[in-house]
Amino acid sequence: MNNLNAIRLPKKFPDWIRFMLSAGWLVFYATLSQGQTQDSLSKSPAPRDYKRLDIFPAISYSPETKLTLGAIGIYYLDLRKGDRNTPLSNIDFLAVYTLNKQILLESRWEVFTH
Repeated sequence: MNNLNAIRLPKKFPDWIRFMLSAGWLVFYATLSQGQTQDSLSKSPAPRDYKRLDIFPAISYSPETKLTLGAIGIYYLDLRKGDRNTPLSNIDFLAVYTLNKQILLESRWEVFTH
């Protein structure tokens, strides 16, 4: 059985929704295939970024809100300046606009100092 046939979507979805869902699966599988291994020859770990911002597009559809477009952002900060025993602190935020003229703003944060 061909793997592409296993994820066929029903014909009842419009073409643009079928495209978005297929693209989402492609990104999902590409992300899973990127494994990371530690180099056994390296003697010291790589330095950790003290601050970093990642921004991703947010696209979704539901019958209640119709099409939703926006962005998801994650801001990482290292409050212990390189101490590997302290996790990175982060601030997550979401900002989206729907075709029903709704705006959603959401934020969540975790701060680690020890």
